[in-house]
Amino acid sequence: MSVKYILSDLLNDTRINCIIHQANCQKVMGGGIALSIRNKYPEAYEADCLLPNTPDKLGKFSFADTYDGKTVFNLYGQLGFGHVYRQTDYEAVTVGLEKIRTHILKNKPNAVVGMPFMMGCALGGGDWRVVEAIIMSVFGELRLPVYICILPERETSYHDYVHKTQKLYFPQLELDASQRNNEVC
Repeated sequence: MSVKYILSDLLNDTRINCIIHQANCQKVMGGGIALSIRNKYPEAYEADCLLPNTPDKLGKFSFADTYDGKTVFNLYGQLGFGHVYRQTDYEAVTVGLEKIRTHILKNKPNAVVGMPFMMGCALGGGDWRVVEAIIMSVFGELRLPVYICILPERETSYHDYVHKTQKLYFPQLELDASQRNNEVC
């Protein structure tokens, strides 16, 4: 199975049992989807706090099994936070995703993986074209479902991204049953 885009709320999609998101190395989880994860899954934040906030945390991950049967992976793809310059470290994202992939393949045979659209790009300042290519290279050939989740209210930004980059490959959105009446593709 290949990586697919879906129009869905990553944290509430019942198909997904492994959530991967990018975190900084400062034990903050204070903005974006990291804050939403911290609020919904405090055990993921507790796992984040177990590792020291040092530069050698880059490219590693922590994880927590949650009360609703999901596993949240905190991918350390940026050292700090802020908007002055790009925080996302592409090498750390690549190495961290490879480590998470290995962990999932070894320990989660029935995994259905979900990641947020624009992971590491909104607050982390990364370029989605680069992050998407990393995700495709790490997960693209696996035989397990991997979804890039686009919140319904962010759908316009997805289409804007495709238009602005003049992307030749336009992945169709796979819609869950609740969204089928609002098809966009």
